[in-house]
Amino acid sequence: MATQGVDLDLELVKKATGEMYQAIENLRLSVKAVDSASDAARAGWKGDANASFVTTSQAWSDESDKLNQKLDELTKATEDATQTILGMDEDAFIPGGGYTSL
Repeated sequence: MATQGVDLDLELVKKATGEMYQAIENLRLSVKAVDSASDAARAGWKGDANASFVTTSQAWSDESDKLNQKLDELTKATEDATQTILGMDEDAFIPGGGYTSL
């Protein structure tokens, strides 16, 4: 029976992980920028416009919190997946960069 394997390039895994972390950080920075702009603009609204803006701003803040929680989950999933891949038994690698399937 021929040995089957999965092609595994550890450097590519590390590169992809780094790119994923960077994308997550970019999203966090974007969310933070909207939060900051909203906070800065809040003082400029008066009367009914202020009440409406505060309501909308609070709704955004709630969504921002949810988004940051999802980004935390995505970061954790990325960490777990990367550690699983990098922690594989190197003795099971087959020539040519594959990983044996048992």
